Amino acid sequence: DETPVPTRTPTRNPTRNPVTPAPTTCEERPWHYSVEIDGCANTDDIDPNDEGAFETVEDCCDAVSKTFDACNIYDMCAPTNEPTSSPTTPSPTTCEERPWHYSPDINGCANTDDNIDPDDDMAFDSLEECCEAEFGSATCDSYDMCAPTASPTTLSPSLAPTTPSPTACEERKWHPNDDSTKCTNVEQSVSNDIPGMSSDEEYDTLQECCEDIFDSGEGCEYEDVCNPVPDETPVPTRTPTRNPTRNPVTPAPTTCEERPWHYSVEIDGCANTDDIDPNDEGAFETVEDCCDAVSKTFDACNIYDMCAPTNEPTSSPTTPSPTTCEERPWHYSPDINGCANTDDNIDPDDDMAFDSLEECCEAEFGSATCDSYDMCAPTASPTTLSPSLAPTTPSPTACEERKWHPNDDSTKCTNVEQSVSNDIPGMSSDEEYDTLQECCEDIFDSGEGCEYEDVCNPVPDETPVPT
Repeated sequence: DETPVPTRTPTRNPTRNPVTPAPTTCEERPWHYSVEIDGCANTDDIDPNDEGAFETVEDCCDAVSKTFDACNIYDMCAPTNEPTSSPTTPSPTTCEERPWHYSPDINGCANTDDNIDPDDDMAFDSLEECCEAEFGSATCDSYDMCAPTASPTTLSPSLAPTTPSPTACEERKWHPNDDSTKCTNVEQSVSNDIPGMSSDEEYDTLQECCEDIFDSGEGCEYEDVCNPVPDETPVPTRTPTRNPTRNPVTPAPTTCEERPWHYSVEIDGCANTDDIDPNDEGAFETVEDCCDAVSKTFDACNIYDMCAPTNEPTSSPTTPSPTTCEERPWHYSPDINGCANTDDNIDPDDDMAFDSLEECCEAEFGSATCDSYDMCAPTASPTTLSPSLAPTTPSPTACEERKWHPNDDSTKCTNVEQSVSNDIPGMSSDEEYDTLQECCEDIFDSGEGCEYEDVCNPVPDETPVPT
């Protein structure tokens, strides 16, 4: 209901139709440095030149004071410790502890408490670190308030020392100013420079001066040359704003060296194109890593490099030599609801592969045994077997022993077992070969392969669904 006390500084840009917001709850009030108590408070009178706000009083005190016990605190939600208009100032920071920072007043580095660039929160342990970070050199214009004789050639009035050899901050005495309106630690060469002041009116602390001169135990108006209050608004920062630009530049496309490799259903191999299967999250840094995951050997891996597209992918690439029985992984097969070591009918939602039938059964069914189909010894088939996996004969020949020969219309080579060689018209035992390569070369006079049917590695009848 009462009119608030006027602020110490006028508002910069008053709003035309301000809406008074709801008061902030005590738990939400941020803590900040308060010049009123030279400490931390959660009041609304935030110094407009200080952008620091903290969630807790401990964080604020850590930034303002060296220890929590030495921190002046005012909590407006528990105002038993009311702030004073002129609080007692704690002991000034020692020279060894003073951080260095960029000072716009001298366009150099200083260890004062004022004129800190509000947009530059960097502080350094030494003058050399400040010069190196701000100017790229170990030396620069500087002002050391603990030894102000080492001042720059042209020094801002607010930083200029008052005497050629000033007393260190720890040794400065407090006394009333020339019109006895406040206490100050401005050094006086002779005590009688202030009319009516004797050596008895010099005090070791601000508190003693306030109590003896102004009879005030709660502090008084003061001037501390070791912690001067800036008179002018700091100059704008030398660094640009961090806010993003409104019209960002589109980044360059991915270079060939940066393109990831992935499995491509188009070539049943590895490619670095952009058509990544949405159900396959696998990406590899190199083609070798991709081929190791997709194929057993690099030489048997179909590859398409879009940065060197001379090796265009084919819709029907030449199939590499079949995997030996010892190398075939076991997996869950939905056709038999069991485990198999075939290359087809792999559950698309289950990419787990196992080194042995026992491991597959244990992982998929919780038992060391389960329905299974071993394409290298298909007699050990389950009671009910899907047609796509059923062996063609009661006792088929193992894959390693199967012979290759032309099919019945001599259009391709096959390793379908024939009980009698003359089952295929015109075929003699001379037309049986140990390898597919020999069959292609002898029957079709082709050294680069031919059409074939491999019952040990059946090819699905349907074309894979495009990605």
